[in-house]
Amino acid sequence: MKTLALVDTFWHGHHPLYFRLFTKVLLKLGYKVAAFCQQTTEINEWIEQQLPNAKANLSLFLIQEGPPSKFPIGRIRRAQMTLARWETVAQTLRDCLRHAPDLVLFPCIEPYLSPYLLYRQVDQRFPYDWAGLYCGSTYLRVRQPMAFARRGWLDPDEVLKSSHCRALAVQDEQTIPLLQNKLGFKPIIVFPNAAENIAPDYDYPSLAQIQAKARGRKIIGLLGSQGKRKGVLTLLEVAQQSVQEDWFFLFAGEFGANSFSADELQKIEAIVQSQPDNCFFQFGRIPGDSQFHALVEICDILFVVYEQYPSTSQMLTLAAMFEKPVVANNTYWVGEKVRQFNLGVCVPEADISQCQEAIRQLCNPSYSIEHWLQPNFRAYRDLHSTKQLQVACQELLNAAFT
Repeated sequence: MKTLALVDTFWHGHHPLYFRLFTKVLLKLGYKVAAFCQQTTEINEWIEQQLPNAKANLSLFLIQEGPPSKFPIGRIRRAQMTLARWETVAQTLRDCLRHAPDLVLFPCIEPYLSPYLLYRQVDQRFPYDWAGLYCGSTYLRVRQPMAFARRGWLDPDEVLKSSHCRALAVQDEQTIPLLQNKLGFKPIIVFPNAAENIAPDYDYPSLAQIQAKARGRKIIGLLGSQGKRKGVLTLLEVAQQSVQEDWFFLFAGEFGANSFSADELQKIEAIVQSQPDNCFFQFGRIPGDSQFHALVEICDILFVVYEQYPSTSQMLTLAAMFEKPVVANNTYWVGEKVRQFNLGVCVPEADISQCQEAIRQLCNPSYSIEHWLQPNFRAYRDLHSTKQLQVACQELLNAAFT
């Protein structure tokens, strides 16, 4: 039985979810898993609930981020911290495992890539074969000015050229030929944007507060991280211009203050403090997936009009899971998937009037969404299911061990 080391030194955003999913899938596939993360107790309790019979094949080890570099130049500081991250993982593997793992798997490879870092430097410090999920490959969709071209020392993807990098996974299939053009022949597998099918927590206190203030109005939700790229400013403007409509706007998730300018922060603060009747603000971490799913469940429409955002989005998976139509940006991966599966209405990013019109269409009581939109929620759920993730994981491992 092969032993896989599953490693992530981060524990925020999508990192815990991906770590849980990978742990479960690898155990179901019959591998021994040495899992290295910041929250071993959380993973242990979760596997006890999900796969109690597979616990004998799971070993859990604590791993932490090292201290930040104090080098004054940003890109070099990032490279130093990234190289130190590889060193930390290598040392932890040596300290904790009696034998070298057959493969090291990174559920999120982005923290291990950086400009000014070449694969030879990593190979000297990390002599293990490895593979990983590269969600950040979506940057390849955006044409970069020559002055900012990612080449040679400036290209964080240089690390991926290592012969120890046995295979990669991406969630955006359109980036595979672009990435292979950079890396040469290397197996690249398409992974689903899966989510755990966890029942909503209907006792989550925020639900009663939201529904009481909504007073039966249609709820349009912007959930998850509340950064500028998520369209927060756009939806706030839509809310301000829609006070006469029978709509209610929910903003819930961690607030990304650093993504806004000082003027934008001042504007947001003024709106929040005015406590508009058609808005509910819950800026802070949503406790867990069951609470997050409960917020999705009470929404009538999910807002995914992201700005300058070529990346994938798990909100589409949740939209399909709970059969909630979306208002989405009409570009990149999100726009493509929404149109392909008729998940909602696409609009140009930051276009207030078209956002309003899209919401009006989706809220129109005179005709059924099932008839005029004909969303294919089931097909999307199947394509991005944990079952499909298991298939993709096995394909990735087969490629890595070839």
